[in-house]
Amino acid sequence: MATRDYQSTDITLVAARLKLNSVVKVRGTSCATSQLMVDDLLTPCSPGDPAAIELTWMDVPSDKLLEPIICMSDMLCSLSTTQPTVNMEVLFKVRKFTEDLEQEG
Repeated sequence: MATRDYQSTDITLVAARLKLNSVVKVRGTSCATSQLMVDDLLTPCSPGDPAAIELTWMDVPSDKLLEPIICMSDMLCSLSTTQPTVNMEVLFKVRKFTEDLEQEG
């Protein structure tokens, strides 16, 4: 998915969704969901991971929590749910309006 029609504010929204999705990943863990030890920090993982430790996110001290790594699939998911605020049709109308004003002025 291309971002050609996205404005800087649209990209800011995509990034904000990425951050929120990280929180959702952590909070989405339940008693049965496992965690993975990485450099003395814990991060969510799949329950089938061989290095998993069974914990809830509430059991993990805040200084031992490693935010989930954001991967390309997370980015594409966030991008697919964030639409550009201005589409090409609107931009063409603005350009035509501006050109019309210049011709009259």
